[in-house]
Amino acid sequence: MKVLFLDIDGVLNSLQYVRRVKQAGTWGIDPNTIPHLQRIVDETDCVLVLSSTWRLLHRMPYMRQLLQRKGMRYPVPLIDKTPSLQSQSEGGIWMQKVRGDEVAAWLETAQNPVESYVCLDDDGDFLPHQPLVQTNVETGLTADLASRCIDILGRKPLNTLGPQT
Repeated sequence: MKVLFLDIDGVLNSLQYVRRVKQAGTWGIDPNTIPHLQRIVDETDCVLVLSSTWRLLHRMPYMRQLLQRKGMRYPVPLIDKTPSLQSQSEGGIWMQKVRGDEVAAWLETAQNPVESYVCLDDDGDFLPHQPLVQTNVETGLTADLASRCIDILGRKPLNTLGPQT
């Protein structure tokens, strides 16, 4: 199984998108980023695991429907979300662990063996060994960044890419 750990803010909705839709009073996911995400899924056969803080606000069926409404093909391969981890410091203060710890926790409990994975995020709070494709919050997911994700995950075998010419 190939896994793409997906952030939303700064990846599927950039600051450029937020500025465009702010006047209309809408919010959500920029439909212009969805073709890049769909391309990653199509070319690698990966599944998506939500690592965004959106996982704390929305249920998985809603997130699948939102991605589909914005242009992803059915069935949207969003299979899970990372856990929300907290730790208590020596002073008794609860602190959020970094997103990389949440990715590591998900990988440790994955139901199926993970062949490869990539973290797609605008932040850099991942563990040093974790493959990260970092977006620019201004522009979000681009074709070049999608290509980097595909390179890390690995393309699916040619015989499953569709009709040969």
